[in-house]
Amino acid sequence: MQLFEILDKTAEFWRPLLGFMDIHGNVVIEPQFLQNSRGLGRHFSDAGYALVQRPGEKHHMVINTLGETVLELPNDHQPVAFTPPDEHGIFGVMHQVDADNKDLWHLDGRDWVFQGETNYYAMRLDGCIAFEAYLSDAISGHYVFSNSGKINDKKGLMNHEGQTVLPPIYDAIYLSRKGFYATAMVIPPAN
Repeated sequence: MQLFEILDKTAEFWRPLLGFMDIHGNVVIEPQFLQNSRGLGRHFSDAGYALVQRPGEKHHMVINTLGETVLELPNDHQPVAFTPPDEHGIFGVMHQVDADNKDLWHLDGRDWVFQGETNYYAMRLDGCIAFEAYLSDAISGHYVFSNSGKINDKKGLMNHEGQTVLPPIYDAIYLSRKGFYATAMVIPPAN
């Protein structure tokens, strides 16, 4: 069942509550979650999972199309790019080891930056780690990956078993939402 985002006003107008309705306009999941930082795009994967967070809670969780919690992410774990679990139950997570240690954070401009150890994984719905990689997008059991979360890091493509399909030599990889197509781009150096 395809679900669509609905928003409910709150006292903090810039942070509405998120819920979901079906194609007929029936509310399926009452607004109760924070709108993610992307605010746009698909919330539910084709497999029927979404990554959400409740107001006032640190943990993110995976829900199904009935609004039931399937998995609550462990402490110090966050979803990468809010890409929900796919048909293999795999999605990208970032684990900031000792993120509660205030000495490991420093202010860089207006943002707090974590200086401690950070690991990137493909996690399964049972909470187990499928393989190590920074996953930023997924479709049909294939994942865009890089070796870190740095914006200029080269990207590749791997399958749901963690095997490399395209090596991480591309500047950008875009996945089509209609059929399995990937566009890989190499940007030539500036002269």
